[in-house]
Amino acid sequence: MTFDIMGINPRNEFGEYLSFNNVSWHPLWSALCQHTQALTNVDREKGSMNDGLRIEGDKFFAIIETLDEMMSKGNRYGIDDITWSNLRALLQFCESNEGFRIW
Repeated sequence: MTFDIMGINPRNEFGEYLSFNNVSWHPLWSALCQHTQALTNVDREKGSMNDGLRIEGDKFFAIIETLDEMMSKGNRYGIDDITWSNLRALLQFCESNEGFRIW
């Protein structure tokens, strides 16, 4: 199973689309939900289910802050299944649009 992340109002090609396989997405999404206070338990659940969860506004900017902090501090919160390349890809994607949907 894959998770297709579709950009909302992409500013360039990097913000249009991103895809993760199940093994890559779940630990990344779980860490973001755990360390991004703006995300709710409903967000956590729906973001794990490919049902079109829309992330924008304050939640979106909070995710960017969390990703930026993870990258700048070199901290994957002890989750070895999160790769630096996936963190970089998601941060670049988010910096190139105004939100996203998870399909």
